[in-house]
Formats: sequence, structure tokens, C-alpha cells
Amino acid sequence: MAGIKQLLVLCSILQATLAFKGSCSKPDFKVENVDLSEIMDTLFEVGQRLRLKCQSGYKRKAGTSNLIRCENNTQQIMWSKPNLMCITLTSLATSVESTSVESPPSAPTAGSISDHFT
Repeated sequence: MAGIKQLLVLCSILQATLAFKGSCSKPDFKVENVDLSEIMDTLFEVGQRLRLKCQSGYKRKAGTSNLIRCENNTQQIMWSKPNLMCITLTSLATSVESTSVESPPSAPTAGSISDHFT
């Protein structure tokens, strides 16, 4: 039992040492429709980047970034502000469906009215 306590104390000291040198903990910000559950690491060094992932059924909106970075900003170590926006896959389908493309007129076939006027 004493060995377990020593191991826990050692882990606490290690985490405190890493935090002192500069690290971010696992991100916990609330970004709508972003899945943070697959992030297994608990500490990230300053400068380390992390790629966020949209939840199932959602896709990254064009023009937004899924990268965040652990930064040391004015003596405060924190994650960069995410600008990722996840949109539903159905909203992509809806926007495509609302755009219509007309087919070019078909070529006249033999026996059609246009053949009689040539």
C-alpha cells in the first residue's frame, strides 16, 4: 500500500513539474458538435498542436480550422481559441439540392420536326 501512495505522489510531482515548464491540460472548451472524447493525452507541451474532430454526422465548415495550439500568452498557458464550426451533413445536401442545373437541349432525332425544316 505504501508503494501505491509513493507512486501517486511521484505522479503528482511529475504533473506539477510539467505544468511549471509549460503545458496545457486536455482541452475542455465547449465547441458545438465537436467530439473531444478521442483525446487521450492529458498534458500537451507549449507549441504542440491538436486537431479537433467533428462529431459523427457533422463536417467541418469550409473556411474554419480544426487546429488548436497550446500557447504561452502573456504568462498564461492556454489553448488557442478554436474557430472550428461543424455543420450537419444534411445541411450540405440541402444546399446542393437547392442549386439546380438545367440539362442542355437534346439533339434532334431523325423524324423530328426540326428535320423537316432543313
